[in-house]
Amino acid sequence: MSVVKIRASAHSDAIRLYDIDADGIAIGASLEEYQGILTGQPVLR
Repeated sequence: MSVVKIRASAHSDAIRLYDIDADGIAIGASLEEYQGILTGQPVLR
């Protein structure tokens, strides 16, 4: 999932892991130590 656009609102641009299970959605930690995630070829910095 990628949410790219929010108008007239401050928002986080962090990329995070998430899990969806019977209890709902759990948002994980930011993946700041990686680059190139949205290209499909992430690299650990």
